[in-house]
Amino acid sequence: MLQEARDARIQVIAFIPPIHPELERAGSGGYLPIRSKETADTLRGLDRAGLLHYVEARDLASFGGNPAWYYDALHFMPANADRLVALLLGRQTVCAVQ
Repeated sequence: MLQEARDARIQVIAFIPPIHPELERAGSGGYLPIRSKETADTLRGLDRAGLLHYVEARDLASFGGNPAWYYDALHFMPANADRLVALLLGRQTVCAVQ
């Protein structure tokens, strides 16, 4: 799929969204940190191969996010989504869902 996208001149942007810091702390002793690192390593390799563009966004600080701007431990409110999309696209933008 990634090769087909590249052949069609479609840019794929990949990221791993951050979970709420409280959930991150609660899961720090389990498999989540290991799987997150493995996934990031895979995405970095695909980036180096020119098959996608990987943007590191696993923590809120990477895009100026706020832990208060979550609906729950996984889902962003529009303010966090806007900031994340701006990071991914490299410009100021507004989330379509508001």
